[in-house]
Amino acid sequence: QHFLQLFHVYLPGTQAPLSARLSLIRDELSSPLLQHQSFAVRALGEALKAHSFSRGVGVEMQGTRMPMDDWGPTDSEIYNYWRGCLELLTPIARGMDELAALARQQIARNIMGLISFRRIGDLNQAIRGVVEARAQFAWPEAVKELRLALRLFTNRLTEEEQKALQNLLELLQPQTLAERLRDVVSLPAYDDLGGNEKEYTDEYG
Repeated sequence: QHFLQLFHVYLPGTQAPLSARLSLIRDELSSPLLQHQSFAVRALGEALKAHSFSRGVGVEMQGTRMPMDDWGPTDSEIYNYWRGCLELLTPIARGMDELAALARQQIARNIMGLISFRRIGDLNQAIRGVVEARAQFAWPEAVKELRLALRLFTNRLTEEEQKALQNLLELLQPQTLAERLRDVVSLPAYDDLGGNEKEYTDEYG
């Protein structure tokens, strides 16, 4: 887990620029070993994280010397990094194996954070890229996060941005009876966040 933290945009515990970290992930993805590919996909998920950064003392503390500063990326570098991560995850997430499911999980769990930083265009491209294989799998995690984002960020998003998210939800609507039943049973209603609303508001507000 500490090693995956090195791919965070803030408090990573490394002075390596984001471009170098993305290059390392590409190398791992090109490995013939599934273990290395899985690590790379999890690293991409950590790289897409947009909030709630923290870490303890690590390799940046060496002896009695002053601790090394973390790499301080610009907004432009962060947005390019996130775009690069989504571009790597998208083709993997189209598949039907465990690695593809893991890639979809990494995209879905970062939807709220990316929207909070207005990365809707990049997110839209990634989700649509995955949904080219929509007839072969359901993606309830993405539906849940999009619904929550539309509720919590209504006052922060433009009409165009809200429309883009609504279009994604329509694209992800369940196609089969089994998917529709699972949607009803496993996903909260659009207007029913219950006690989780404050948790989401505190993190992304």
